[in-house]
Amino acid sequence: MEYQYPKRKTTKIQEFDYSSVQAYFVTTVAADRKQIFSRIDSGGQVELFPIGQAVQRHIDALPTHYACVYVQKYVIMPNHVHMVIFIGQNDGQKRPSMNQIMAAFKAGVSREIGQPIWQRSYYDHVIRNQQDYDEVWKYIDNNPIQWVIDGKA
Repeated sequence: MEYQYPKRKTTKIQEFDYSSVQAYFVTTVAADRKQIFSRIDSGGQVELFPIGQAVQRHIDALPTHYACVYVQKYVIMPNHVHMVIFIGQNDGQKRPSMNQIMAAFKAGVSREIGQPIWQRSYYDHVIRNQQDYDEVWKYIDNNPIQWVIDGKA
């Protein structure tokens, strides 16, 4: 009898177009949750390691790869990255899906580093309104100091 792998549960909204004009909150995590991107000092300041600097370059380059994609906010934590990504209008051109954007981003960073560094998949949340957007923005702003409060620094 062949081993049956458990099916992964999807967090995706069924029937939702993940290339629609929308803001998305995205989190992607380092393989094995290794703290390879940055360190957080006791004051909540982020100091990027070389791999974190590569991550930052690839985040900053996303709009050059996709004219309708804007990274509005991000934080590079020791073992994960949070981003607010906005997919805008694309003047009649097909917009990339969040899946395409994240696959290209993660592959680009791994290619630059010379090895795979990410967990499979990523978490996303469709930002539905201004209150949701403001809460996500605040969460990203507070994430480094929360890391310290949680005793991880």
